Amino acid sequence: YFAPETMYASDGSSVKGAKIGITDLAGTEIKMLVKELHKAGIAVILDVVYNHVSQYDLNPLKFLDKQYYFRLNNDGYFLSHSGCGNDFKTESPLARRLIVDSILHWMEEYHFDGFRFDLANLIDRQTIQTIKTEAEKINPHVVLIAEPWGGGYDPTGFSELNWPSWNDQIRNGVKGSDPVHDKGFIFGHWQSETSRQGLENFLAGSLLPHPNGRYHTSAHSVNYLESHDGYTLGDFIRIGLNPDLANKRLKNPDEIIALNKEETKLAKLAALYLFASQGITMIHAGQEYARAKIIAKTTVKDPNHTKLDHNSYEKDNETNYLNFNHILENKSLYLYYQGLIELRKISPALRKSPPEALHYHSFMDALQITCSIDGSHVGDPYNYLIALNGSQTEHQLVKLPNGFWELVVSPTVVNLSNPSEISGNFRIAPSSGMLFRKLRQNK
Repeated sequence: YFAPETMYASDGSSVKGAKIGITDLAGTEIKMLVKELHKAGIAVILDVVYNHVSQYDLNPLKFLDKQYYFRLNNDGYFLSHSGCGNDFKTESPLARRLIVDSILHWMEEYHFDGFRFDLANLIDRQTIQTIKTEAEKINPHVVLIAEPWGGGYDPTGFSELNWPSWNDQIRNGVKGSDPVHDKGFIFGHWQSETSRQGLENFLAGSLLPHPNGRYHTSAHSVNYLESHDGYTLGDFIRIGLNPDLANKRLKNPDEIIALNKEETKLAKLAALYLFASQGITMIHAGQEYARAKIIAKTTVKDPNHTKLDHNSYEKDNETNYLNFNHILENKSLYLYYQGLIELRKISPALRKSPPEALHYHSFMDALQITCSIDGSHVGDPYNYLIALNGSQTEHQLVKLPNGFWELVVSPTVVNLSNPSEISGNFRIAPSSGMLFRKLRQNK
C-alpha cells in the first residue's frame, strides 16, 4: 500500500535468486519521474486497486484477521464480487484508514496529482467520502476517478458525491459492446441499450435525466472508447467489419496492422465523436494508431496464441507491448488524433459547455447526428457545428447557418492552420464526420 515495486528500479533484476529492494532507488526514481513530468506540464494519475488484495494465498491481512479485513459469505469463504476471490472489507475502520493513509502517502511523498480507483463500487461510500475529504486537504484540485462498477453499477451515485467516473455508455453506444453481436453507431447499428436521444446526449456529457444519462454534470463524465479491458478500438473495428478475425489465427500479424480505407473511416468517425463530446476525454495507449493486441507465442501453452486478444490483463508478454513503429502504418489516424487534441485544447466550448448551449438538428435518418454549440456560454469566440453520419449507405445533408464557416475537421484530416471556408448546404459521406466553427463577431 505504501511501497513502489522494486523490480522496476534501475537496480532491479529478474534473475532467479537475485536480491532486489536493498536500496531505496525505486522510491527515489519514481519521485524523479513525477518531478520531470510536472516540469513538462503533465499531471500524473496513479491507478489504485483497493477492492481486493494481492498475494492471493500469502497476504498478511488474511493471517492477521481474516474476518475483519475481508468480506465473507455465511460459510466463511471469501466473497468475489471483484472476480478475485478476496474482496477487501473497506468498511472496517482500520481497513478504511489503511486506504486513506495510502492515498495521502502517495500524494505527500510522491506528489501524484490524482488516482483512478479500480472497481470503485466495491469501496463503501463512507470511505469514498473520506478519501475525497482528506485528499482535498492536501490538493484541492486532486483528480479522483472511479470505475463505477464492481458488485453493482452506480455512476450516478458517484456523480452525486462529486466524483467523475468512466462512462461506459458512450463507449458502448459509439462502438458497441461486442464487435460481432452488438455493434454501435460507427457501424451503422444500434447498440442494444442505446437510443437516438442517447446518441445526442453523449455529446452533452451523458446528462441526467436524458436517455443514457448517468451524470449530474458533464464534468463527471470520463468519455472513452477503449481501455485496458476488452478489445482495443482498432481491433474492435477490424472484427466488426470482418467477423472472421474474432477467431482467426494470424500467421502474419502485419497483414492486419495497417487499417484499410473503411476501417480508417470508422476509426476517425469514432475519434471525432469522442473529442466532440462534453466532459473529460480519455484515450488508451496506442488508440491513436489503432494498436492491435495479438496474443504472443511464449513457452506457456496458450490455445489462443496469434489471435486478437479481448482481455489481456493476465499476460506479461509481447501481447501487451506498445509497438510505436506501427504509427507509421496508420500515420493519418495518428495525425487525426493529434489535430483533435489540439482543437479540443483551444476550444472550451467542446469541453465544458452547459446543456443549454447545445442544439440538436432533426433528420429522418436517426443515425445522422448534428449538434450546434453556442460558445458564448464559456467564453469561446467560436460557435461550432458537429455533424456525425453513422449510416453506412446514406449521405447526410447539412444546412449550415448563415455566413461562412471554417471546416476544421473533415472525414480525413484536421486542419487548424488553413481551414476551408464553407457556406450553405454540405453533404457528408456515409460513416463520416465533420466539425465546423465560426467566429461570432462575423455573424
